[in-house]
This record gives sequence, C-alpha cells and structure tokens, in this order.
Amino acid sequence: MNDVQVMYPKTLLEEINRGYEYIYEKEQEKTTNKILLEHARLGNKKKIIQLNETAFLLRGYGIANMVIINTDEGLVLIDTLMSKELAEEAKADFIRVTGIDKNVRAVFYTHWHADHWGGVKGWISNEEARSEKVDVIAQDLFENGLIAENLITGVAMARRAQYMYAAVLKKDKLGQLETGLGSSRGMTGSVTLVLPTDTFDKQITKKYGGLTFTAFHTPGETADQNSIYIKEYNLFITSDNFYDSFPNIYTIRGAKARDPRNWAASATWAIKFIKDKKIDTLIRQHDEVIYGHNEIIEYLEDYHDALKYLHDQTVRLMNQGLRADEIANTLNFPEKFHRHGIQEYYGTYYHSIRNVYNMYLGWYSGDPSELGEVSRPERGRRLANLIGNDNLIKAIEAARKNDDLNWAAELAAYLVSSDPENQKYKHLKADIFEALGRKTVNATWRNAYMTGAHELREGIPEDTMLAMSSDLLGSIRVGDFIDAMATKIIPDKLMEEHFRINFSVGSENYTLIVRSGVLSRTDGLSKEAKVSLKFKDNTTMAMTLLGMMPQNEAISNGSLKIVGDASMLEKVLANIGKDNPNFAISTK
Repeated sequence: MNDVQVMYPKTLLEEINRGYEYIYEKEQEKTTNKILLEHARLGNKKKIIQLNETAFLLRGYGIANMVIINTDEGLVLIDTLMSKELAEEAKADFIRVTGIDKNVRAVFYTHWHADHWGGVKGWISNEEARSEKVDVIAQDLFENGLIAENLITGVAMARRAQYMYAAVLKKDKLGQLETGLGSSRGMTGSVTLVLPTDTFDKQITKKYGGLTFTAFHTPGETADQNSIYIKEYNLFITSDNFYDSFPNIYTIRGAKARDPRNWAASATWAIKFIKDKKIDTLIRQHDEVIYGHNEIIEYLEDYHDALKYLHDQTVRLMNQGLRADEIANTLNFPEKFHRHGIQEYYGTYYHSIRNVYNMYLGWYSGDPSELGEVSRPERGRRLANLIGNDNLIKAIEAARKNDDLNWAAELAAYLVSSDPENQKYKHLKADIFEALGRKTVNATWRNAYMTGAHELREGIPEDTMLAMSSDLLGSIRVGDFIDAMATKIIPDKLMEEHFRINFSVGSENYTLIVRSGVLSRTDGLSKEAKVSLKFKDNTTMAMTLLGMMPQNEAISNGSLKIVGDASMLEKVLANIGKDNPNFAISTK
C-alpha cells in the first residue's frame, strides 16, 4: 500500500458564524465600504486549520485567534479566546473535527488584552494551575496591564469600547460588522482569568512533549507583548504586533500612549529572527497565516516602514510648527503600504499622528487661547446662541450637500449640545453619523458612527460590555486595589478628616490614610490607627469595598473581622462613588 501524503495547511472546519449571515448578502454592500466589507467577510467565518501534524489555528471565534499544539504531554495553548463561552464552543469544535481530547499542559498568554486570555477557564481551572499540572506563562508586565485597563480605567474604557466594537448594536446591515481585527462575536460573556504561574523578562524557554517553545518580549501594541517560536516546527507566532491593518497606535476606547518606535523596533527584531531561522510560516493572532519566507520579510519590512514613516514625518511637521490636527489632516498613509493588506481597517494615520504629537508635546498646541477653553458642550450652546440654531442647521445642510461630512458632524455636535433634549437635532446628527459610517474603510470608525447614531435615536442602552468578573477581582493585588479605590473617593465630606485604618488581607498589611479628601496607603500597620480590618481574601476585600457584598454579610460569614471604631470604615464606604457605566457620549 502506498503512503498517502497529507498536504498542509488543511482546513478542517469553515463555517459562517451563526447570526452574521447578513454580512454576506448583497444588501450589505449598500451600507458598507466595499474594501471594509471584503475584510469583514474574511473574518466572520470560524475556521480550524491544521498547520502541520500537531499544530492547529482557530480563527473566527470572536476577535482573536488561538493556536493549539498537540504534544505527547498534553495540549499547549497560545491564547484562549475572549470568553469562557467562546472557548467552550471552540473546544467542542476542535474535539469534533480532530478527535483530539486531551488535558492542557501549558498556556501562553501573548499579552494583557482580554480577548487573548478571557476564555481560559473554558480550557483549565485555577486548581490545575496551582497544582502545577498546567503552566500558565506570561511576560512580567502582564498583570500591571490588565489591572490598569480593567480596574483603574475599566468603566470608562468599557463604555467607549461599546462604540469602538459596536458591542450593543443589533446584528443587521447598520449594526455589527466586524472589529477591524476579526469577528464581533463574544463582546458579552464570561471573562475568566487564571493568573500566570511563570513570568519572564526578556525570554523564556519551555519544553513540552519533545517540542521547544521560546517566548520573546517584543513590545508593540502592549508593553508586555511577546512572540513565540516553536523550534522543531520552525514556526513563529507574532501575537498582536502585526495584522492586516495599519497598527492601532491610538485606540478610540482609550489606553496609554503606544510608542511606534518600540513597535518598529520589534518589527526589526522579527525580520532578523525570521531571516536567521529561514521561517516560512508566520502566524498572527488576528488574521490569516502568511506563507512564504520572502513574502513574510516584505510584509514585515512594509510594516516597519509604515510605523517609522508616520513617527518621523509627524515629528518633522511638529518641528515646522504644525498642530496635531493640521498634521493629521495633511499627512496621508502612503498607498505603497497597502500591497500586503496593511490598510486602515483598525489603526489609522489620523489618530496615530495625534497620539505621537501628544506623546512628545501633550494636548496643548501652543496657542494661549487653549489654556482655559470652555467645555465642548458649553461651546456648542454658546455657538448656537451666537449664530442661531436655524443658521447652524443651514450650515450643516450645506456641508452635507458638499459631502463635507466631518464638518457637518462637528456642527451637528454643537447643535445637539445647544438643546440635548431636541430629538430633531439628534436625528440630524444621527443621519450624518450613518453617512460617515457607510463610507469609512476603518471598522472602529464605522462602529463608533453607527453606535452613536443608534444612541441618538434610541437612547443609551443599559447593556454593558464584559464586566469585572470574580476572577479578576480575586486576582488584583491588594495595593493596586487600594490605589484604584482612591480614584473613586468623593472628597467633599472628607476634606476635614484625618485618620488611619489598619488594613490586612491574608498576610499583606497596609495602613490606609484618609486626609484632605484623599485616600492613600503605606506599607505595614500603624499604632495610630483607631480600627483594624482583616479580610479573608482579595475577592472578599474587593466585593465589600465595591458594595457587591454588604459589610454585615462579610462579618457574619467570617470573611471580615473589624477591631476598633467601625465608623472609620463606614466613613470611607459612604464616600466611595458609584461609577456610571452608561454615561452620555454622542447625546450631550
């Protein structure tokens, strides 16, 4: 009998994601930029692709990809998808099409964004990781990043992410399309977390089932970004540093400034590494695999050059005295970089330029008129009073007639600010947003325009994106949680207070200091404290201070012990403000 040669890559599963069939219908072409629609149609099919005898890529299960390596010791996972529900679906599909049903031996987190680790408990449990049955590996900065983006600014970021990802829109022709990186699936669900058991600084090497996995620190989209090399397969996984879009140097959901110089440096490192190893398969955690050594090198060189071009030309024009908005409207993305799919589906030159400007010079253009500006809503009210609402509407219609939609949108924002309850004004602004959304090639811009239009017409929905889970609350370091709580203090009734609280969680001890409306902490306990709190664990601490568990309940179930003047704690709890997850954006 002749041996049958199996050709790879081999597609084991390819299905249009249920509920998103409308994206492939002719009607969608009337409401979507054709280039963006083609990109969305690629990303809304869930796929399982066998790359070689034991390596598999899972794509289309939400925004991110994951990689599964079948070793003799068990499965090695590179990322775990966005939510437990998506992970469970992917796991069931994987077992069905491959027949492989094994325990997990190791998980690599490529970085701190939740779409890469939120599904982990669909694959493993805390107990497995803590018993050393499963290694969970991440770069040293992983925990810092997930705390900053999920606790410190989590509420504002989640609300803005509703706009960026169209998370609360219906699945129809003016609703969800894609994220710019992949499917919109999984924006609601159970975000789970198993903390890393192993972290590393520059690189780490692990061996599982005869395969050698090396993770390298390659900062780019996040400071903890890491790329993974599987030696025996000569396989390279780039995480989120490279995808089929110009990189998202500024994200409209909000995040700390991303430095394109670091990103370009990681591209330079990747080019050298791939040349040295003669790699011909490049796996990206949001897009299709790139095959062919020369094709990979050319793609990465273009990626590097696009980043460097933006940085260098922005700085050049800054030094000629141009403002951020002037540069953003002057410096265009060269078409040369489009040849490998590096379009502005996700990141854009317009936003990235402003981010680079802010990174060096801050928000201020240098014009002293900006030193004490009125708020934008107040500016709208004053402009409307100055020129009259009827004249403002005429100017908006003239701009629309001339297809000057960005100017029309700005004027419409002033109009709505002048009378936020006027539904006629809101509908006019919504019409402009929809017109902008139909034209743009950028998925996040489209999502924001369509979400804004929906809220202007229908009001702000109560639904929120993935909320803080008990996994996250229980994983937050005590000191970090105290620092985050300090940002929620309402100062008015605490301005004249000055007292200390001894604060213990497990074996960790701090002194909380309340003074002049400020909550701060120092290490260790204080003899001057009039009350001492002892929490059983991080989860109880978080749930009690956030009002998710009543203080009396925590005491009665033994999770909290209070010795001394309990009114001190009550003063703090009474002045912790409630976040507003549904604050107005387009409607004010």
